[in-house]
Amino acid sequence: MLTGVDLTSWGADLPGAPPAGAAEPSAAGGSAFGTQPVVAVEDAAGNVVTADNGTAVSLALTSNAAGGTLSCTGGNTMTVTDGVADFSGCKIDVAPATYSITASATPYLTPDTHTITTYVGTAKALVFSTN
Repeated sequence: MLTGVDLTSWGADLPGAPPAGAAEPSAAGGSAFGTQPVVAVEDAAGNVVTADNGTAVSLALTSNAAGGTLSCTGGNTMTVTDGVADFSGCKIDVAPATYSITASATPYLTPDTHTITTYVGTAKALVFSTN
């Protein structure tokens, strides 16, 4: 029985993921996250369902007090391959703020949510203008 999705790149479930208890990611507002979301479809025992090549997984902001917009290069919905969806180019346009990102797939009962903090990036240039 398939029970849920796991936002694994910010957990500890897949190879290359941060260790359990690692800090949630952060990124400059408008810049791609340093660690991109990876979502896995799991069975009741927490195993990745590698035979799944058709579930559509979506990412959404579920805590968004600053009014930011989440966007990913390939869109905010992806179809899993071998039970895993690798998102790329994901970013949130408004900083500074802390957001909750939720991964979900219908009809699974258990979505997964993690937080990410955006910050104002370092200045890169000094520009003169006239009034």
